Amino acid sequence: MSAVRIAKHGSTAETLQADFVVDATGRAALTKEFLQGNGYGLPEESSIAVDIRYTCGVFRLPVDDTRNWKVLMTRPDPKVSGRRAIMFPVEGSQQWILGLGGVNGDSAPTDLEGFLEYARTLRTSTAFNAIRNADLNGELTRFAFPKSFRRHFERMMKFPRGLLPIADSICRINPSFGQGMSVAAKEAVLLSEVFDELSHLPDPLLELAPAFLDRLDTVLGDPWSVAAQDYAYEHLANERPPEFAAKLKFQAALTRLAAEDPAIHRLMTEVAQLLKPSSVFRAPAMAERLSQAIRAYSPR
Repeated sequence: MSAVRIAKHGSTAETLQADFVVDATGRAALTKEFLQGNGYGLPEESSIAVDIRYTCGVFRLPVDDTRNWKVLMTRPDPKVSGRRAIMFPVEGSQQWILGLGGVNGDSAPTDLEGFLEYARTLRTSTAFNAIRNADLNGELTRFAFPKSFRRHFERMMKFPRGLLPIADSICRINPSFGQGMSVAAKEAVLLSEVFDELSHLPDPLLELAPAFLDRLDTVLGDPWSVAAQDYAYEHLANERPPEFAAKLKFQAALTRLAAEDPAIHRLMTEVAQLLKPSSVFRAPAMAERLSQAIRAYSPR
């Protein structure tokens, strides 16, 4: 299989051959082109068109003895707005990175005056107060993320020997959930396990892609469930899956419990960062607390 084509300056192109090609390019354009061009077809795709946009800047904040937080996260009320903020210090310096984001095409301006005004409209004034007298270092830059998607290569009738998409080529999730690199690492571990299990076969590469893809849900199930929280935004109301209302009640109850109990906050964070599986919420004692919270917090 042709793996990589290299165009050297001032010379002809060189093509490298390989028995096994891993596509971790994110867009998976070449994999899709190869599949389509060789009669395999294209995978089904699930997507959540959150259309999130971040504008980020680095600021030197004035000395403030009352600032008692190390990282700031301002989350939106999805029924009102998708505007949010995240702010944290740059390691080894006195500077801070602030990202202001919105959904459904809404984005903070890249001029300082507009950026400040956008910060003023957030759910709380903490981010605005932190930067209103700060110095901007460099320019404000914007990043756009149209949608979370999951390509279901595992549903294809057949898949070529020696080719394997991985990481963002298979599934790319709203970066505000902070799971991308963790998912990629867990997929790499899974790939290693599958390699070991098939190593005794005469042709391990023949079974590698199907075996890996069939077990992907063990890695992607929880992250994709987290990504589905974006259905809370009103512009996605018509696309919500049937079970979403129950999940929304569950998440609201969990968030309220986490605000009251540091141990549950830690557990929720560990699940969100893929350190623990979501099944920990089904442990009897935890499930009972969540059930009580859902009943207490649900509208009557």
